Amino acid sequence: MARRSRNALLMGLALVVGVNAAVLVGAYSNREQPADSVLTLSNRELGSSLRSQAGLSTRTVNLWLGYRWFGQSAQESRIPAEHLPDLGFAVDPGQGGCELMDSQRRQVRTGFLVLEMNGMAYRRSLDEARAVQRQAAAQLRAKPQSEALQKALKEADKALSHELNVASRLFAVDLGLDRQALRAQYSDTSRYAVIGAQFRLGVAASYNGEQECSYYAYARPVVQRISVPRNYRHIFTDDAWVSGQQGERAFTASIAWGSRLEPWLLSAQRLAQ
Repeated sequence: MARRSRNALLMGLALVVGVNAAVLVGAYSNREQPADSVLTLSNRELGSSLRSQAGLSTRTVNLWLGYRWFGQSAQESRIPAEHLPDLGFAVDPGQGGCELMDSQRRQVRTGFLVLEMNGMAYRRSLDEARAVQRQAAAQLRAKPQSEALQKALKEADKALSHELNVASRLFAVDLGLDRQALRAQYSDTSRYAVIGAQFRLGVAASYNGEQECSYYAYARPVVQRISVPRNYRHIFTDDAWVSGQQGERAFTASIAWGSRLEPWLLSAQRLAQ
């Protein structure tokens, strides 16, 4: 009995060691140079989460990407219907109105997203905000006593300021199932990151005299959290800094994606205010 227990213990330890070794080998191979892409991001594109373990002084810090599609906030990730064929989705409306059939709900496509940092998509979004602000200002000049137009200009000014100083400049600009084809099309590895993502179908109902169904896909990065190494955690864990407003928590960080498209933090620093 003792021998069996000892053998079981040894087998368990061997399994743990083997799993850990496989993880380390995978992490090492993922980080072999050159990286697939390296983006310089900021607190505008990266959120951070801080977790303290009970009874321990150490804190775990993770970063997550805040990207958006044109015309959407960073919290939204609806992929327009025209992209569904690129993901292999065949939309077949189910029975009973705007509902997905069970077979559609279970469909998951593993593919890739292309993220563009501070490029054409962001400039297009910024140009749109400026155009709205200019139009609101022109309308108010024509009717300076209008309270509604005064309010509209204030909202347009606020939206433009948010776009200039707060909003994420990281945009999802393309997607697909062929990683090599996407990388060939978006070859600037300091501007474009190709990341692994999972896609599912969604549907939304709207009413304009009759019910209309809008199908879309939504994406979730395969790797959602970026662990912050111990030597950079102080940047994100100072209590006074953590409790500040976004403008008071400004930082830049270099994020790399390796051969397996798993991201890691290369470097980070706070920005002087």
